[in-house]
Amino acid sequence: MSCEMMEWPDPLQKNQTTVIDVPPSHLILMLTLYDLCRLSGRLMRHVMRGYTLVELLIAIAIVVLLLAILLPALNVAREHARRVKCMSNVRQLTAAWLMYANDNRGHFCSSEMQYVIPDQTSGFADYALAGVVAPPNCFWSWIADGAEHQDIARGVLWPYLKNLEVYYCPNDTFLPDTVYAINGLLAGRVGLPTTLFMLSQIRRPERTFVFIEAGPTYSSPGSMNNCGDAGDPTAMLVPPDASFATPFYPAATFGQLPGAYHSIGATNGTPVAFADGHVVFWEFTNSSGYGNARSSFAGAAGYSADVVQLEAWSGGPIPPNSNP
Repeated sequence: MSCEMMEWPDPLQKNQTTVIDVPPSHLILMLTLYDLCRLSGRLMRHVMRGYTLVELLIAIAIVVLLLAILLPALNVAREHARRVKCMSNVRQLTAAWLMYANDNRGHFCSSEMQYVIPDQTSGFADYALAGVVAPPNCFWSWIADGAEHQDIARGVLWPYLKNLEVYYCPNDTFLPDTVYAINGLLAGRVGLPTTLFMLSQIRRPERTFVFIEAGPTYSSPGSMNNCGDAGDPTAMLVPPDASFATPFYPAATFGQLPGAYHSIGATNGTPVAFADGHVVFWEFTNSSGYGNARSSFAGAAGYSADVVQLEAWSGGPIPPNSNP
């Protein structure tokens, strides 16, 4: 049938229904736009008349409640990220330590922090090595100790790792000094009875730690080499200035407290990097006294599982029934 022969509805005729075929998708869009227009009109009327005091208090209470729920979770996530960053730091430092040893016929650098002054070229013998009467009179420390702060760029590892950020724990409270330290058994102040000097002397690299976070030490006014008494109220907490005083089995206490800079709730711990290159995050069994400003390291831990664990990683005698 042609268009001329179709009967078109009379627009003036009443009670007449016209059916329009609209696709479902278009109909949904029309209804959505209609609802949005109604909602926007209501919102505009609500804004124009303002909020009541009760509505404002309810909104503030909801925001406070959401913050109280989310902030602890955000803090935990942030600390987990910092633990991962710290583990990456000690892994890179250990890689630099291994590269230095490989470039020096298996001899690793000193774990001590030799004291230096600017432009010093000799007179580096003022430090101690376990079992060595006359330490080498040359600078071979991984970082240097200065008059006021450590000199990281002066250390022999700097050419292998020229990224200052890697030398710092994300939670380091002693900047610009670092809390990282090397196992004192590795060319340091700890020995069995003599300290080690070469990679070939490490019998179990997978159970001999290299880098760890060290707890602070005490420095009394007028003392030398950060020597101080934890019971002295005038003593100040200072970052480590030497190798880590590693305990050996069957010692009942720590030789030096490990660092406790990564607390999540009641837990704490430190990253530990080993001579074979692997890294773990060591979560303490009991961290109640570790890093405490006025606690004695000898009495804070006693003969605890943490002491045994660090002895198992010391590179010395392995305690019976200890974890690898």
